[in-house]
Amino acid sequence: MERIKIEIKNWHKHQAKYDPKRNWSWIKVKRELLTDFHFRELSAANKWNLVGLWCLADAETGIVDMETRELYFMLGCKSLVVEDLDYFCKIPEQSVAIREQSVADSEQSVAVHANNCALDKSRVDKSREEENRVDPVTKPKQSVADRRDGFCKFWELYPSGKKHNKTKCRDKFMQLTREITPDEIVNGLIRWIGSPDWTKDSGQYIPHASTFLNDARWESPPESKNISQSTGRPEGSPL
Repeated sequence: MERIKIEIKNWHKHQAKYDPKRNWSWIKVKRELLTDFHFRELSAANKWNLVGLWCLADAETGIVDMETRELYFMLGCKSLVVEDLDYFCKIPEQSVAIREQSVADSEQSVAVHANNCALDKSRVDKSREEENRVDPVTKPKQSVADRRDGFCKFWELYPSGKKHNKTKCRDKFMQLTREITPDEIVNGLIRWIGSPDWTKDSGQYIPHASTFLNDARWESPPESKNISQSTGRPEGSPL
C-alpha cells in the first residue's frame, strides 16, 4: 500500500515539550494564525486539511506517516493538493506520488464532469429540437373547451330521430378529438346530412349518432350530389 510522509514545519509552535511519559491529546493553535497571510491564502478545504495534519502528526517528531488511503479517510477528502501546504509542511521526495495522484484525480474529475455536461447538453438540445420540430402530419391539439363546443355543434346538427345515448356519444366524441379536430367530424356529418342515402325514405337509413362515431362514418364521404357546407343540403335543393 502506498504511504505518505509529511513533516510539519515549526512543530514546536503547536506541541509542548515532548514528554514520553505523557500521551498528548492536544495541540496548540495560537490566535495569530487568523492574521497569518499564508494561512489566510489557503482554501477552506486546505485550512481544514492543515489542522487535520497537525492533529495527526507524531507528538515527538511532528511527522505524519501513514497510508495515503487512511490519510484521506482521516481528513475526509479524496485527494490532497500538497503544493498549497508547502509553507507549513515538508513533502519528502518519496511522497511525490501523492502529488501526482492528486493531479491525475483532478484531471480525471474535470474530464468526467466535462463529458457529463456535454451529454446533458446534447440531451437538452435533442429534446428542444424534438419539441420545436414541426410535423406536417401532426394536427394541433384542441382544448377541452373547443372539443366540447364541437360536440354541441355535432349534436345539434345530427338528425333528431337518431340521437340517443348523448352521454356515451359525448364521451366517444371527446375521445376521438384527442387525435383529430372536432371540425373533421362535424364537416363529415354535414356531407352525410344532405346525401341521398340519408334523405331517402324519410331518413330510414340514417345510423344512430353512436354508430356514426364508432364506425368513423365521417371519414367516408357519401356518393352524392355536391353538398352545401353551410346548410348541409344538396346544392340547388329547396329549403
